[in-house]
Amino acid sequence: EKAMARSLRQYGQSSPVVVCMRDGQRELLDGFKRRSAATLVTLRTLSARVVDADEAKAKAAIYGLNRTGRQPSELEEAWLVHALV
Repeated sequence: EKAMARSLRQYGQSSPVVVCMRDGQRELLDGFKRRSAATLVTLRTLSARVVDADEAKAKAAIYGLNRTGRQPSELEEAWLVHALV
């Protein structure tokens, strides 16, 4: 969080967070660290990309957007399969 906050202070927001609409509210799918760090630097707004996603697509998007180039653990894979079923 501290590193992200430093980056936001120095460079601003370089990529939007990703949200979907659920029951009339924005639900964060990607950008958890940016959102948390924004509160540390008192950034009041963040740019966001809104995607159209039902519950299953939103869960898959959270998984896909938050991968860091590594293979998922068996537990993560099982969680996703369970959530989608």
